[in-house]
Amino acid sequence: ARLLSEITITEIKVTNLFLNNVCVKKATERKKSNV
Repeated sequence: ARLLSEITITEIKVTNLFLNNVCVKKATERKKSNV
């Protein structure tokens, strides 16, 4: 059970990093298009 929860936590961290990167890219593209 402990190992499974550690894997889940790692997957959540990776997913959050991926989503953050996507949000940053979209925000950057918006700034470029606004200028």
